Amino acid sequence: PGTATITAASQSVTNTVTATVFITVSSMAITPTSQSIPQNGTTTAPYIVKVNGTTDISSAATLTAFTTGNVQVTTIGCAYDASNPAGPGQYCTDNGSTATGTYTIVATYAGTTITAKATLNIT
Repeated sequence: PGTATITAASQSVTNTVTATVFITVSSMAITPTSQSIPQNGTTTAPYIVKVNGTTDISSAATLTAFTTGNVQVTTIGCAYDASNPAGPGQYCTDNGSTATGTYTIVATYAGTTITAKATLNIT
């Protein structure tokens, strides 16, 4: 997203407004579609989120973990890391208290209801 601040003044009245611009999204994909980590581990490869086929929005996307019953898992956190040696992207970490099993990582982006899903296995 991009943000612009506009200030207008006339006589003794001044007002400011902020506008945020989002990409128009027609499709979203996440790669890789599956990864495995041990408890208390971090994904070794970044999740990359692209919209409309080629536009990388990984730094602006939100990745959230869910159980197969669609309950949010707060013990798995995902964050964008631009300086990771494996490359820039979203890395997910288990805090050590997540049960072993399969979880769904859902990528979202502000301004659209379109999502993308990947699998994260905690071993």
